[in-house]
Amino acid sequence: EKLLTTGNPDTERDMALFDRLGLRPMPVVEQGETVHADIVEAAHHCAA
Repeated sequence: EKLLTTGNPDTERDMALFDRLGLRPMPVVEQGETVHADIVEAAHHCAA
């Protein structure tokens, strides 16, 4: 399963607002292992 998202056409405007508010976005961390993946795998083992 994969979450489908769309791009943000106002990224620059959003970043300018973050800057004015003194906010810094968190870095994106991509991981192959997720809680969701662990739950799905466990469910498949239980169903077998």
